[in-house]
Amino acid sequence: MNRAFIQKENILKNSFILFKDNGYSKTTTREIASTSSINKGLLHYYYKQKEDIILEMFSDILTGIKNYLDCNYKDKINGLTYYATLNILFIRTMNSKQYFSDMLYEMMMYRTLTKIKIAKTVDICYIIIKDYNVPITKYQLNLAVIVAVGAEAELIHSMKEKEIKMTYDKLATTLNKLLFTMLKINENEIKITNEESMKIADTINIEDILLYLKQNYSWLQD
Repeated sequence: MNRAFIQKENILKNSFILFKDNGYSKTTTREIASTSSINKGLLHYYYKQKEDIILEMFSDILTGIKNYLDCNYKDKINGLTYYATLNILFIRTMNSKQYFSDMLYEMMMYRTLTKIKIAKTVDICYIIIKDYNVPITKYQLNLAVIVAVGAEAELIHSMKEKEIKMTYDKLATTLNKLLFTMLKINENEIKITNEESMKIADTINIEDILLYLKQNYSWLQD
């Protein structure tokens, strides 16, 4: 491993500890640099702003869940079901630990971070679309993801503030339905896709995903 990789892992690991203990919004780059035993200049060399750090964490988690699915289920599910399953597993994973749930909630409260989530979600979805030859353009996908992530932010906020009662599985299937509706998928196909993806997700132990993530991303430790 090269020096840059080791230093970035050091920053991510200590940032994660601070985000868990103090929350993302209350953690400063000065604290991150101090806890990582580096100066702020070096921190900003690797990450220009705090948002870039949580972006990498989010990217690692989402990519890690996708890689887990690829290793175990890629040949067993098609494009739309693959995405729907990925979304269910992501939401289950992010709500399996309080610190993940808090991080997701804070991410969704910042427009800059929701834009980052949109961009990363589009990137992942587009890979799925190309892999499975789903006839959807990147423009259509981008528009649908913008709407779905906007709805996700509002629903997560309302759930956290106890303004609405909704399970996280219901949140996932609602977001899948919204995204697919925006992509002009017919209602019956959406229903079947959500049902199939939920059956697949129910066969997967979230603890196995958490273990996979920890084995592949050294910053992600309890």
